Amino acid sequence: MVHVTPPAPTPLSIRELLSLAISLRPQLPTLFTWADLKQYIHNGDLGALRRHPVLEDVYINRFNKLVKEEYGSTEAFLRVQLGWREGEGGVVAEERYWTREDEFNLRRNDWCYSIPLEIVDVAKLGLTGFTGQPPPPAPQLSGHGGGTEGPGREIEAFVLRTWKESEWETAWFCNPPHLQSVKGLAHFHVLARPKVEGAVPPVVENPIVQDA
Repeated sequence: MVHVTPPAPTPLSIRELLSLAISLRPQLPTLFTWADLKQYIHNGDLGALRRHPVLEDVYINRFNKLVKEEYGSTEAFLRVQLGWREGEGGVVAEERYWTREDEFNLRRNDWCYSIPLEIVDVAKLGLTGFTGQPPPPAPQLSGHGGGTEGPGREIEAFVLRTWKESEWETAWFCNPPHLQSVKGLAHFHVLARPKVEGAVPPVVENPIVQDA
């Protein structure tokens, strides 16, 4: 087993901690294979997905604390980065949910799960979402979402449109409320694994952190 010494807790800015997260990922052994990820997502065992302990420590004990000191909450921090006012991007009444044509923001997950480097971990944040009724879409694997209704059907269509099946294999899921770290912003995760060499993910690098 490869042992990586956690970085010394020297004072860093939010921007520097995000850069640290990116630099740490290739140094840390992965906890899950692509087959593991598909199995957990297919079974709905989303609580099993986690970051490497070193990255989790930086996220919980340094990044989150600093974000709360400077912005008050992670949600407030993300709203500044997205340019969304308070009240935008949250859950809405059960009769209205995000559709494939609605406005959204696609972002790389800066604090991604412990997954192989070739896999892209993306969070899709929308200006609309859904509460517990109807329930969040069931976890899906690309090509295995037959019978999906309502919100799940819309998300599946968006995923298949954004990541071409000829180039990417995908698995997507929406965490249940007790696993969501930012409950006030409607979002779901997409894990995408390239099928062909040179496949370019339809995601731009996250913008440089703005000041509050």
